[in-house]
Amino acid sequence: MMREHELCKEYLSERGITDETVKKYGLEFDNRLDAKFVKERLGRKIPKGVIEVIWIPVYDALRNIKIRIARILPNVGKERFICPWGSDGCPYVPAGVYGLAHGKPVIVTEAPIKALACSQAGVAAIGLNGVYGASAKRSDELYIYPRRSTAGARLARSRSSPWLRRRCRH
Repeated sequence: MMREHELCKEYLSERGITDETVKKYGLEFDNRLDAKFVKERLGRKIPKGVIEVIWIPVYDALRNIKIRIARILPNVGKERFICPWGSDGCPYVPAGVYGLAHGKPVIVTEAPIKALACSQAGVAAIGLNGVYGASAKRSDELYIYPRRSTAGARLARSRSSPWLRRRCRH
């Protein structure tokens, strides 16, 4: 018999995330997967075969929860992190990053859990929602926008997520 939230705890433990970090950043474990509750948070169903979910709250600069990202367990198909239907795919930004002084380094990671691992180690980081969270595809090439250059901002405004376009305005 499985222990309660075994997949969630194992997943985070394998990545070095401590119980203190789980509490500090408000992660929630869910193995009930109530259809109404999931629909309220995501606006959709989760894939068949999911047993547990780690709910990751995404806060704004004032510490208000904007959305919750669902990390589904076990992996089902290609989906790993599910954002609410109709959301703009905003990245996961740990609380300490919002107040970071201008010019301080910030690591951009592929996922919220990797950003949490960095934050736990005392390194400022944000987590994109997968590798496509800050990119736009043009023909066969993939463009990533690592900083706010004029050319990058122009391209970001024209081809990327609404979240990135808003942050690249000059």
